[in-house]
Amino acid sequence: MPSTCNRREFVTTLFGIGGLALLPGSVRHALGNPNPRLKGAADLPLVRLRCVENVVQAGFCFGQALAPGVLPAGWQLHSDQTSLQTVVLNRWPDGSAKWVVLAGQVDLLAEQTLDLNLSRVPTVSASGLTEADLATALPTVLLGFAGHSVQLNSLLGIASQDLGGSWSAGRVRTVFAGPECSSWQYYAPLGDDPQLSAWFEVRLWRNQEVELLAWIENGRLQAPNPGSRAGLASLSIGGTQRYAGSLDIPHHARCLLASGRISHRSATTAAVEVLHDTEHWQGSGLVPSYYGQTPTNAALFGSLYTEYAPLNQGGFPAAMGSTGYHASIGLLPEWEAAFFTSGGDQRALQAVLANAAAAGRYAIHYRDETSNQPLRFSSYPHLCLSSTLSGVSSAGSSSTNHTTPANAGSAPPTWATSHHPSVGYLAYLLSGWQYFLQEIQFSATLGFLKQSDLTRQYSAGILRTDSGSNTTRGAAWSLRTLTQAACATPDDDPIRSELLASLAANVDYYHQRYIETPSCPQGFCTPYSDYSSGDGVYLHAAWMEDFLTAAFGYLLSLRLLTGPSAARLNTFFAWKAQSIVGRFGAQGSLTEYNYRDAAQYTIAVAPSDSVDWAGGSGPWYADFGALYADTLGHANESEPGDTLRGAYYPESTSYWGNLQPALAYAVTHRVPGAETAYQRMTGASNWAQILAGWNQTPVWGVRPSSAPFEVFSNGFEAEAAP
Repeated sequence: MPSTCNRREFVTTLFGIGGLALLPGSVRHALGNPNPRLKGAADLPLVRLRCVENVVQAGFCFGQALAPGVLPAGWQLHSDQTSLQTVVLNRWPDGSAKWVVLAGQVDLLAEQTLDLNLSRVPTVSASGLTEADLATALPTVLLGFAGHSVQLNSLLGIASQDLGGSWSAGRVRTVFAGPECSSWQYYAPLGDDPQLSAWFEVRLWRNQEVELLAWIENGRLQAPNPGSRAGLASLSIGGTQRYAGSLDIPHHARCLLASGRISHRSATTAAVEVLHDTEHWQGSGLVPSYYGQTPTNAALFGSLYTEYAPLNQGGFPAAMGSTGYHASIGLLPEWEAAFFTSGGDQRALQAVLANAAAAGRYAIHYRDETSNQPLRFSSYPHLCLSSTLSGVSSAGSSSTNHTTPANAGSAPPTWATSHHPSVGYLAYLLSGWQYFLQEIQFSATLGFLKQSDLTRQYSAGILRTDSGSNTTRGAAWSLRTLTQAACATPDDDPIRSELLASLAANVDYYHQRYIETPSCPQGFCTPYSDYSSGDGVYLHAAWMEDFLTAAFGYLLSLRLLTGPSAARLNTFFAWKAQSIVGRFGAQGSLTEYNYRDAAQYTIAVAPSDSVDWAGGSGPWYADFGALYADTLGHANESEPGDTLRGAYYPESTSYWGNLQPALAYAVTHRVPGAETAYQRMTGASNWAQILAGWNQTPVWGVRPSSAPFEVFSNGFEAEAAP
């Protein structure tokens, strides 16, 4: 490597055309160390602002993920180009900032760009803009629906109060406050309907510019008579109509009143575009890392949903739960993966926001009338979802018959946990809008409510692969959603402790079931069914198991758990990852699985149709070689060639694509044998074919992270300590 090659050029060289080069420890540590000491400027994100029109004193506000140690406690980000406000809402275990909101103002000409050139300075306290300032700047904002109206201005300065099962109109929370920008959220009931409410989220900048989201919500947790509500909806700002349309809002759905862009500004000038450092985002661990390099002329951009409309389908499937590939399924949906593989293309960014807003059409928004927030698991150990027009597939039952009220009216589109996408997570991290945070929380809440109370172990929220209303993939995607909700929820939000408690309970459950009780030595969890009963072999969907492995690996990367549960997660993941690592054995070894056939639709996981999964006695295969023989119908014998093979290879969305996140996190967390497995795959003569496909269809092209590592006491590695 030339001595003049900077860190970014070096990373591009390693991760660019040929995939990930496995780095020696000294190089990994050169790429960054999560050390609470200050690092060099190369560790800070490179953020650029751009405008498409002339702007005078335009406000900007966005979210920024930070790698561990980049911004230690007691420090804030600074820019010499403009006054910059830093609000830290989440921290890594070492106290450094994990996710922050950055805000300020800037003067730009059309097509002009401005690099913020971030640096670190000690934190300085400053008084924030107040609601009195907002009252001065806010034009008249009027929301109407079905003959009822709410004026936002009348809610300022009034705290919403608990009236015993209902809430008075007013301020729900101060989202954040600072000298450059402050934000608040407001609520008001719409008429006397206990299900209907109006919501506003407002930002105010120092120059008195205002930006807001306005939405109607139709859904409470236990209020009577839930059902669809129809009427004319409208929103006006300063006497100018910003939205008008007839809406039939399904029960437990919500919709932003906007068309095209999701937010409204008081000024007529265009908002400043933020050009994100997608390399830093991927290196932070908050999102997966991706192989793809999506060009600006990719066909993918022609199919993205970028212009929001209330209750529109967006990029989601017409029938969620249908078999086969869909762009919405993955750790992140394809349009969000494309944001990273395109280097932050603004079309992909708009797709991230528009699709997250479109998720409001689904009946997953069960707001607790006792708190006016998404529900807390500990408050409802027995409450389960009503099966009447729920709009949710495969809902469970309550042992005490404690269910949400039966629904009526127009049926909502189906939400299938087994295929449900990540909704709101990346939109929140990029924008900082509280609306999207609650979208993630509502999705996690729904994953709790739809489980039978006995199966989920009441308030624990256990997500089982083999029982209740999940399949293996349903448990995987629900675990991903719960993980994202816990990661995004601010550290001081009471809901976060509920989400973390459920994550810990799930880890403890899986550890007890598969580590404390001896189980399948190849790392497979209990399936929900045998794909070939009566033939003496228990066949399981390998790709579903890969989804579950990836979800646990993702959880490990986010470092959300501490103490015994964190240690159990480390141990469990080392066992769980064998289900992917073991499928990349040497060709010709009778005790190993031939790596060329790693991607199968089904795989033999036990040599019997009657398997003792709960007790752990099996019977089990002695090694992956025996497993391979029953899967492929022949022993692993030497043969010419090194090509990867199997159904649909080299399609980027094939089973070879499905397994990538699982293997990537096994490599990232240094599971024994993972690097060798990875080298076998990437060394295959036809590896480049599937690699190229992830440029156009990037969702499954997850690569190992470049984060540094340390050895845990259980023998595998995770990210390095100071």
